[in-house]
Amino acid sequence: MGPPPPVTASPSSGSRGEKVDPSANPLREEAEGRDAGTKAVLVPQTKSLTAMETEGNVFRCFKTRKDTILPNFDRWRPAIRERFLLHAHHSSRANIELNDMIEYYERLLLDREKEVMTWKDKSSSLESDLRSSNDVRQKLEDQPDNLSSKLMKSNGELQDQYESAYALSSQLSELQLKYKAIANYRDAELARSASKARKEVKGRRMELIQGAIVFIQTKKARTELETDIKEYESNLLLLDQTELMTSPRNKRETS
Repeated sequence: MGPPPPVTASPSSGSRGEKVDPSANPLREEAEGRDAGTKAVLVPQTKSLTAMETEGNVFRCFKTRKDTILPNFDRWRPAIRERFLLHAHHSSRANIELNDMIEYYERLLLDREKEVMTWKDKSSSLESDLRSSNDVRQKLEDQPDNLSSKLMKSNGELQDQYESAYALSSQLSELQLKYKAIANYRDAELARSASKARKEVKGRRMELIQGAIVFIQTKKARTELETDIKEYESNLLLLDQTELMTSPRNKRETS
């Protein structure tokens, strides 16, 4: 079973010796409101992509596995830029919520530890009273049972506080594991997005290079073709001149 939803402590939650009834805890309504707000944040229309670039730049500036930094967003394809910014925005919101939850449970754990120390002091005080009562047992014959009952009650409350502190510590450990899992998932997603972007940029570059090669080859072939045409025209003119020169000579020889 996972930890409870993130909540914020009410002003009366830090008072000593006061127990909160889980069935009537107003923090549940606050947690439900926060959950509703979180769902609203996940809708892309609630925040423009331009506003998300501030958060996106934080994730973009993380170095990749090849120790490089991603280019500026104006060089990205719109679809990849939008997907990256939305993922960065949602990851940022998830990290903020996790940090709030961790901070809340840390404060709650500190409060419980203070209460445990208080109950320890009370227990020590009661034990001291019990030891001192042995010296005046004749005067307090009717009080030992009452003091023993108070001691048992305080020990039971102390045990409850120990169990509550242990449960909170377990929840904090679980939240830390989830935070690490989300961080690893975020890093993997950023790495995949960066790899895909590099492949697309490389593909575009190869297309441009191939287009340039085709253009150069076409231009070279055209130049060679024009040179051949000029050479053929020159040869035709030379043949015409040769025929013109040989025609009168043939006529004279035949006459």
